[in-house]
Amino acid sequence: MALHKCSHLLVCQLDLPLSLVFYKWLLGLESTLTLSDVHHVDPVLATSLQQLHDVVIQKKNLEADVSHVRTLTANLKNFGTFDAN
Repeated sequence: MALHKCSHLLVCQLDLPLSLVFYKWLLGLESTLTLSDVHHVDPVLATSLQQLHDVVIQKKNLEADVSHVRTLTANLKNFGTFDAN
């Protein structure tokens, strides 16, 4: 951090290294922030969020794959514990 000498007009310049994430927020570009931006602010939180995101993707893939439902239904019919009517 560098402090520059203030002029007689009380104009001071403060040189702070701010992150890209902060600049996006400052400019109102929150909608462009991604999980990788969170990693720059809090790596532990970003890792947790990534794991949650991965679970959601796995859940959606399982829901989209109906082959396991057909197999389960067939197995239950074979054991006489499922009535399709």
